[in-house]
Amino acid sequence: MPRHAIDKVRVRNALEPRESREPYWGAPIGPGLFLGFRKLESGGTWIARQRAEDGGQKYHSIGHVDAVP
Repeated sequence: MPRHAIDKVRVRNALEPRESREPYWGAPIGPGLFLGFRKLESGGTWIARQRAEDGGQKYHSIGHVDAVP
């Protein structure tokens, strides 16, 4: 799974919306913690992913971002 510099506005603006709901993932922000960005036609949504103790993944939507000019 490739990582993207989603912390940069120009990178997020250049991303294409995906047919699937899979976000673009950035570099890990801690052990088992990742921040992703789901690109929409207008803006996008920030998604957090955490590795659970049982080895699975937990996802949490952080919030919507409007398009940045």
